[in-house]
Amino acid sequence: MAKKTTTVKKQAPLPKSLLKEARVIIKNRWNYLGQNYQVQEQIIDLLFKKKNLCNNDVNIVRTKAATINIFYSTHVQAISKISQAIVNLNIDSRLSNGDITLVPDIAKAANVSRRFCSFASKYCAAHNPDAFPIYDRLVRLYLAKVIAKGNLAGYMYNQTTADTKLHDYRYYVEVYNAFMKQYKLTSLSYRQMDRYIWTACKSKLANLDLFKLI
Repeated sequence: MAKKTTTVKKQAPLPKSLLKEARVIIKNRWNYLGQNYQVQEQIIDLLFKKKNLCNNDVNIVRTKAATINIFYSTHVQAISKISQAIVNLNIDSRLSNGDITLVPDIAKAANVSRRFCSFASKYCAAHNPDAFPIYDRLVRLYLAKVIAKGNLAGYMYNQTTADTKLHDYRYYVEVYNAFMKQYKLTSLSYRQMDRYIWTACKSKLANLDLFKLI
């Protein structure tokens, strides 16, 4: 009687760099999927980069906070309360210095829950995009899967543990930077990184090197 043979499916080789793929996705797919977001980003850039719009006037802060909340659907209901909290924190120097501890401080300043880390990161990133990566649910879940698979050097947890730890913005930034360094993406900005992972996940392009890691 002939022995049955089992076919072992070969695992796709893990990429050493994601830079080429990222540039293609940003150039082609982002321009198609992100059309509405591109307009929103242009408006935010104009609103946040005016020199007279600092963060010690509650009316100005309220306008900026409401814009972030509407454009990015961050689900903050107490806009006036969180705007006053931002003014009370006196954040301008910390924004300029890229102090990432500012994000959790804003998120908890008005007694809001940690889910508003998304709002706080986007508010800070709109002022200083080179220092503050956006905290995004899709990106967080993706990085958790990469860690769970053992495909990020120095990090090894199950997916639940990794996802829970990534709720901490400071840890999120640490992992984000480690991922960019390992897969040779450091020439991209945080904004470009967000576009890459977000667009790839939304497009469900399963043949991408990005998904070989999860």
